[in-house]
Amino acid sequence: MANLQLHPSEALQQQWRMEQDTLKAHLVLEDRLSASMDDLQFVGGVDISFIKGDSVNACASLVVLELPTLKVRPSEMCPLREHDR
Repeated sequence: MANLQLHPSEALQQQWRMEQDTLKAHLVLEDRLSASMDDLQFVGGVDISFIKGDSVNACASLVVLELPTLKVRPSEMCPLREHDR
């Protein structure tokens, strides 16, 4: 059985907070899209999720949808470990 790290260290939690603050500084809250919605062909999203109770192993996903049908285009998922970054 894998050795799960149930409680990340305080230093690791602080590092995560600092990374989130850095990313938050780049957050765009207003619409900057100059094209109309009719001009868009695709919309996509990314996510990274850690396995519950494990602060090391995660899964990253990228999904792209075709507009207006919302048909899922070829997407990617990959397992990763926190130290892979």
